[in-house]
Amino acid sequence: MPSVWSTPLKTLRTAAWHLREGGVPQLRLWWSRQPPLLPRRRRTGRPSTTPSATTRPQPRVRYGWRGDPSAGISNGYLADHGFPLPERAAVPAYTPEPRHVLYLLHNALPHHSGGYATRTHGLLTELNRIGWAVDGVTRLGYPYDMPGKADIPDLPPSEVVGEVNYHHLLTGRQIEKKNPMFDYTERYVDALLPLAQRERPAILHGASNHWNGLAAVKAGNQLGIPSVYEVRGLWEVTRASRDPEWGAGDQYRYIARMEADTARGADRVIAITGALRDELVARGVDAEKITLVPNGVDTERFAPLPRDEELAESLGVSGKTVIGYVGSVVDYEGLGLLIDAARALRACREDFHVLIIGDGAALEDLQAQAADLSDVVTFLGRIPHEDVERHYSIIDITPFPRRPLPVCEMVSPLKPFEAMAMGKAVVASDVAALAEIVDDGHTGLLHAKGDAQALAARIEQLLDDSALRERLGAQARDWVVAERDWRSLARMVADIYEEITA
Repeated sequence: MPSVWSTPLKTLRTAAWHLREGGVPQLRLWWSRQPPLLPRRRRTGRPSTTPSATTRPQPRVRYGWRGDPSAGISNGYLADHGFPLPERAAVPAYTPEPRHVLYLLHNALPHHSGGYATRTHGLLTELNRIGWAVDGVTRLGYPYDMPGKADIPDLPPSEVVGEVNYHHLLTGRQIEKKNPMFDYTERYVDALLPLAQRERPAILHGASNHWNGLAAVKAGNQLGIPSVYEVRGLWEVTRASRDPEWGAGDQYRYIARMEADTARGADRVIAITGALRDELVARGVDAEKITLVPNGVDTERFAPLPRDEELAESLGVSGKTVIGYVGSVVDYEGLGLLIDAARALRACREDFHVLIIGDGAALEDLQAQAADLSDVVTFLGRIPHEDVERHYSIIDITPFPRRPLPVCEMVSPLKPFEAMAMGKAVVASDVAALAEIVDDGHTGLLHAKGDAQALAARIEQLLDDSALRERLGAQARDWVVAERDWRSLARMVADIYEEITA
């Protein structure tokens, strides 16, 4: 065996993966099959745009990630041959309830309250109000497999949050192993089928990622009912945006293939941005079955409020024009550009203050970058969910300077819709997903992506013109009420349901 010091880094990483997934026996078996000191062939990141002729292997083919005969259908096999979806049953396994849907989810309220859970709850609430009976179903093993959730109390089989019923697929408190992924989807479907037999849905709807989508398509085909796959993001693109080397490797290729296979297998596909729709088409998904249903907002909850002068005084921003960011503090949000813009503006004026509300992996680096700007930049960290609107009331300008990365081009955040619904002037980078939202000069202002000087110039334009701020905020509010309220977006989803069950 070669010395560890002479072994390529990628080979060491793969060895570590086998040790973690299968222990010492799997590591030894894999290593015995490797040519000494030769890394595996690098593959392209984009999956095939057409289904392989060999995408339907026998269900229990033995083919390990590195040839391990003790494994089931491995991730490597799926990357090469595609996911073996069953044929659709000719006759439904039961008489479906005509307007009943089970909606498969990665996470949900009340255990998570981020953008994913917010979108789910907004759509399901409004779908139920217009005559559909749509229940959420959290994926097998959730929430115990999520960070910080292992010790939460035992969950009931279902719980009601607001007007939405959420079912939980749990066989205990154990953390469900996701690799091999084929085996996980088998267990997922085994847990889902009894629920479907009891509930008798007419449609199975899976939302990102492909774990949920594949379970929806597999179970739907077995039950003889249609399925929908909703692509809210491509998680491999998100990771590759942070780690380009990973994006050139086998894991990216495998996940991209699974997303494409899921979308090709579903009866209808929903994408949340035009850029995601275009990417799916490039991966071989029929454009005719993709519908754009963007993100939205509850415009009754998020509505203009009088300025909370007491809060402004407590934060030391009375008499200032407040530039406020509310959301996740992660690298791709481009908040480093906002700090650079604040530094440039402070050199010539003192009439503004920047508030950064939220936390995340980039917070410490951002605080270090702004160490000399404490007079004009304040970090508030995470605030209670119910206090968000109160803080928006003291904000005048809301920046969203997302970086020019693939994930930012494809996926739109929810936060701009909340700011617009509150009547705030939005400044956003011109990445594709934000340019779909902000009509430059009408519902907000766009700046050149990745350019701190361009961001500073747009902010300065708004600092100098309070009438422009008010006009953009009012027009943004009008637009989201008309086009991006969850009520109108739920109607788009209902139209899809009606078409595939006609």
